[in-house]
Formats: sequence, structure tokens, C-alpha cells
Amino acid sequence: MKKPELVAPAGTEEAFWAAVEAGADAVYLGLKEWSARGRARNFGLDDLARLVPAAHAQGRRVYVTLNTLVDPLDMPRVAAAVWELACLGVDALVLQDLGLARVCREIFPEVRLHASTQMSVHNAAGVRTLEALGFARVVLGRECTIPEIGAIRRETRASLEVFVHGALCYSVSGQCMASALLLGRSANRGWCGQPCRWGYRRPAGESSPEGPDADRTGPRRRPRGNAGPATGDRRPAIGREHHPLSTSDLCLVGRVWDLARARADALKIEGRLKAAEYVHTVVRAYRKVLDAPEADREAAVGAARELLATVASRPASEGYAVHPRPREVLRRGGAPALGARVGRVVRWKKGNLVLFAETELRRGDRIRIPTGATGQAVDLTLRKFRKRKVPGGFRYELECPQAVERGDRVLRTRTAAGEELEQRLVREARTHRSPAGAALDLAVSFGPGELRVRAACGPARTEAAYPVEFFEAERHPLDYHTLRTRFGRLGGTGYHLASFRVEGEIPPVVVPPSRLNEIRRDIVARMDRARAAEGEVRVGRLAPPAGRRPAGAPDRPRLWVRAETVRALRAGLTEGPHRIVALMTTETLRARERLAREAGGMDRVVWELPVWIAQADLPLYRERLEGLAAEGFREVCVTNPAHFALAEGLGFVLHAGRETNATNPWAAAALADLGCRSFVVSPEADPEAVARMGAEGWPARPVGYAWGRIPLFVTRLDPGVVWPPDEARVAQDGTELVWSVVPRALVREPAARVYRQVPFSWLDRVPMWRRTGIQDLLVDLQGPTHPGELASVLRELRRAWAGG
Repeated sequence: MKKPELVAPAGTEEAFWAAVEAGADAVYLGLKEWSARGRARNFGLDDLARLVPAAHAQGRRVYVTLNTLVDPLDMPRVAAAVWELACLGVDALVLQDLGLARVCREIFPEVRLHASTQMSVHNAAGVRTLEALGFARVVLGRECTIPEIGAIRRETRASLEVFVHGALCYSVSGQCMASALLLGRSANRGWCGQPCRWGYRRPAGESSPEGPDADRTGPRRRPRGNAGPATGDRRPAIGREHHPLSTSDLCLVGRVWDLARARADALKIEGRLKAAEYVHTVVRAYRKVLDAPEADREAAVGAARELLATVASRPASEGYAVHPRPREVLRRGGAPALGARVGRVVRWKKGNLVLFAETELRRGDRIRIPTGATGQAVDLTLRKFRKRKVPGGFRYELECPQAVERGDRVLRTRTAAGEELEQRLVREARTHRSPAGAALDLAVSFGPGELRVRAACGPARTEAAYPVEFFEAERHPLDYHTLRTRFGRLGGTGYHLASFRVEGEIPPVVVPPSRLNEIRRDIVARMDRARAAEGEVRVGRLAPPAGRRPAGAPDRPRLWVRAETVRALRAGLTEGPHRIVALMTTETLRARERLAREAGGMDRVVWELPVWIAQADLPLYRERLEGLAAEGFREVCVTNPAHFALAEGLGFVLHAGRETNATNPWAAAALADLGCRSFVVSPEADPEAVARMGAEGWPARPVGYAWGRIPLFVTRLDPGVVWPPDEARVAQDGTELVWSVVPRALVREPAARVYRQVPFSWLDRVPMWRRTGIQDLLVDLQGPTHPGELASVLRELRRAWAGG
């Protein structure tokens, strides 16, 4: 059985060295921009020029994450960064944006691509689509069970990477819109504000009125390129605060060999925001299990669990590993506290705290006490305290100005040993003697009166022939060691000698060392010029994909109405839409003939595949698509990479939904390459960028998302475990949320979706869309939307169109 690769996170240089020291086979890290963990310290290209060769010298790989959506204005800078990363010899890039993947495939074909979990791939059809797009590895969504991973492996060729440890998202990977829409901080751009970790209470009184302009306030914070509306519903709340969206952490240390038997190629640890101590400990734990002989594996798992209990984390579970809707991932009251539980409060009085700890605490340890006394967590660093041994542990007395209650948990969030580890790693990194700079491969050969040198740095190449005066050797003729030593003196050049070879025989002669030094300096200068010139040529090929701009703006927009119930779809049909988009459910399929008749033909009905399709349900959806094609339906809306493989060969006209996250013209072109005639412009797209895209022409027909209740979360979990389905929940800022399951869905366990009660409106963008050539507008009636809302929404939409 093949041992999986262990992939560890690094958000700081200390964490990088911690991962390498603890035994990670590969380290994944992000640049300071375009990383899905924007709050991490992250790395610059100069940092990677040191760290990549150091990792390679120890036989480790480095994967760089460029796993955010990319704005059109940023694409040239991203492409330039990709070129530099290719020259530095990074082992792979981890991508989310379909447009960036297209750019890499066309301009940087040498770069190995890994598909980020943000691409929402969780079945074999999705993996096959990404294989066709040039991805060598796919990071599967955390929502896959181990049997599903095994089934995906049997049907695909690409390398599969799965998460085994760290934070779990409430939402299906890549489909969380909560932070973008509620805070203006997009999770797809690395700035998740984690609304899933908020506290929520039951609502008091009635919510505010809803309507087409229910939400014109805009986000509280709105960095460039993040989604538009943020808040507009403000409702008071009552009762105790709960955390119904806060999941436990993932820990699959006991399932490592089950995953190996399922033929997972790589095991991934989440945690680029974690300290070096956490990374070091978690990597050691999984390394211990992976390296244990078969007879000792059970004991190794026990030892690994003991190690993991010493680091700060939320309560752990096995996530989706053995069950598709695990109840233990959601806990009543939620799991907001981060820390290793070490004891409890014995007494607090007038600023004096007495606590009991099962584990000995050290000066410099940091502890957290989530308390019911104030509703807030109390954080303390142990400096001065009195300690004595008691049965079962230790008793500590120290000052604590904030009130806590008897019995409150005591969590250790950081240890003094962790601080010492980081300081040691920093010291060792400063004195590390590893090579630095881009990897330079040299090959030399000899001809009559000349020395020929060929050099390669990633994709860049150069060569030259140098006249050389040879002298007959009397004692020490030129040899391989002398040549390698002379050409390897690259300090301060920005390169290190990755490989050196001599082609052919070395003549028994002597070459003056000064001449070899001159040749080395010249070939380095040539390589600098070659890198710059080739990079300029390649990045210069990055023109926006060819497109066309619709001629003139019609008096009325072409209306698309999307819904999931027959009632809502029929309400939309009364408005004479260009297309109705029907989510594929048992109810809507039964009414397909009626819907087609009322719409004016089968070609006016677009069948939408759900963004979540479990591996076992792929044959069912393929069968449904074949049946629709046989009956004469011709149009399908795709919302996930898997849908392209599902619809292959059936002759459908494809339309790309909002969930495909198209924010730039290269992503639109990628969708067009896959057969999409139109695409919904992501609400996360920068409006200025959309205007610029329209001025240059569209690779596929754009559709503006004008109004609707976008799901904040799409989840495989059962929210009803901790949240009654007939009750709303209200956050501290007054945002009111509800949840539902797709009605009359085709499968037994459809995904649940969490909505905000008040709809999101982008009607204020309609005039700009009209000026930039967007003639198609989508009104979305999914979720808790009453069909009666549609008429007022359309009046406002048409008024905005006329004003544009």
C-alpha cells in the first residue's frame, strides 16, 4: 500500500521550518496577495527564493496557493508572479479561478496545477472535468466520505488530496457567500470574516419590510472587488446566544490508513493561520502514524492523539469521514472556544483566581476562560502565580481582574514551549546554509578551442559558446569537480546551482580560473536577460480573450427568472421572461411539459443542476439529463465543474450559473471553451472591472444577477441537529437567517441552504450593466421568496433600466 504524501501549512517562516523539521513531505503556502488566507503573514518572492531551494535540498516539495478569484486588473500582475514562481522551481500552484487556470495552461504550460478545494469538487465527474483542464491534482472538498473518496479514485486519474486535520467549514467548499454578502469580505478572496462562528439568538418581533430595494445600504467594509450589499435587515433578538453554524474541528489521525486504502495520494493539514507550535505538533502526530510499522499502528495512533491534545483547537470530530451527514460536527451551543482543555475554575473573588489544572502549566503559557459571568472569554498570560501539587493535578492561584465563574473551563491557547520553539526556528533559519535563489541548471561541453554552456532556469533557456585557450596539463588537468566548483560560485546572483553536468569528455587540459569565472559571470548575465525577455513575451501574450459586444441596448432587458418550485416558476412565466431557470427537482421535472407549454417552448426552459451532487447520485442525474435530451429539452445551467462531464455528449446548450464564480474575462472564456453560451457575472466581481470587460467585449453572453436571496451557506450537514427548521436566528448585528432543504429534491440527502430573510438587491447596478452591454438580467426566486414579490421587483428593475 502506497504511503500518502503529508502536506503541511505555513503562514509564517517559523511555521515553514516547523513543518520541514517535523517531517512534512510538502509545504503549502501563499504569497502576500491572491491567497485564500489573506490574514496570514504569508511570503514574498524573495522569501521563496530562499525557502524553495532549502526545501528541495531536504527532499521536500513546495506548493504555492494562488487560490482566490482574480480581478481583471490584477491578472497581469498574477501572470508575472506565476512566471517568477516557475523560474524559482516551485512544485505546483494551487488555483481556484478558472480564468487563471486558462492563463497558466496557455502561457505557462510547464507549471504543474493543483485544483483548490475552493473549486467545490466532490465527485468523480468534477475530477474528470478538471483533468481535462490540465490539473494534475484535485483537492477534494472536506464533505467527502472515505468510501466516496475510494469511488472517485477508481474512476479518475488525477492525484487526489484530502484534508485530514484542522478547521471545518459549515458550507460546502467554495460555496460560502456569507462573509462576502454580510461583511463585504470575500472568503473567495482570502478575507473570510467567519460569520459561521458568530453567536445567534431567537428573533423578537417582526422583521423589517422586504422589497426590491430592501438592501441598498452597501457593506460596512467593502474592499475593491468584494460583493455588494451587506446588511439591511435589523431585527432585535431574545434568549441565550447559540452557535448553530460553528463546526467542530477535523481530526482523522485514526483514519490515516483507511484513507491510504482508499488510495488518497496526499493528506492535507489545514492551518496557515496557526502558529509554528501547532504546525510542528500536528505534523509530528501524523508523521508518527504514517511511519509506524503495521503491527504498531494502533499504539502510534494513541500516541498521536496524546500529542494533538496538547495544541489549541476546537472540540474535534471525524467530520464526514464515515457518514455523509455527521451529527457530531454540530454541537448544541456550538464550538466557539479554541484551546486545549487543561482544567477548571475553582474560585474567583475580588480579582483573585484559583484554578485546578490536570496538566502542569509553565510561566509564559497563555490560557483562556470562556465564562458565563460576562459572556466573554478571559485571556491571561501566566506570569506570577502560586502553584502546589494536589491529587490529580495542580492548583494555581493568580490575579485575574475580570470575573469568571466556578466550574468554567480553562483552555491553554499557547505554551511557553511553543514560544521557545519559534525562537529556535528563527535562530536556525538565520544561520541556515542552504542555497538561495532561482534554480540554475548548467551543462557544459568542449569543442575545438571553445567551451559551450547551456543554462536553464525553469522555463527560461540560454546558451553560448566561449573561445577558450587550452593549456596542456602537466599535473592537475581540468576535471568535473573543478568545473562544478567554479560554476557553482553564484552567491549574490539570485541563482543557486541546482544541477551541473558535463556532456562528452573533458580534455586533459588546463583553463585559467579567471577565464572560467568570466564565463560564469557572462552566462548568469545572459540568463538574467533571457528570463526577463521570456517573461515579458509570455506575460505580453496575456490579452483579454476575444469577445463581442452586443449591438445597441434594447428598450427592455432580457429577463431570466430562476426558481426551485413550480409555483414560483409559473409566477415568473406571467412576466414573459426570456428564459426560466428551473432547479432540477422531482416536483419541477413532473411539471416539465406544463412549464414548457406555458413558457412557449422547451428551448425557453433551462434546467439547473444543483451545485452539490454526491458521488452516488451521479448516475441518477445523468439519467435525468438523458431523459430531458430525449424529450427535446436543449438547455442546462451548470453550477459546478462536475456538470460539464455529466452533460457531455448530450447536445445541450450550456449556461453557467453564479456558482461558477466568473469575475474576469479569462474565466468567462474558460466557461465558453467548455461550451457555455452565457454566464452569470459573479456578484463578487468588481463593478468597475465589469464595466471594463463590457467595453472590451464578452467571450460569452453575460447575465447580471439583479435580485434574490443568494444562499449564504450550502451545507451537507443537517442544520436541524441544533436549529429547528421553523425558527429564524438573529446575529449580534441584527442579521436574520433561516434555513431550508431543496423541496422535493431528487435524492434522499440533498444539501441544506442557509439564507438571509431580507433579499439582496443589485438593482442599482442595472444602469451600469446596460451601458456595458449586459442585456440579460436574472431575478432569483429561490429560498424563502414569495412569488408575489416578483411584480414589485420587476417594476423597479425596468425603472432602473429605463434610467440607464
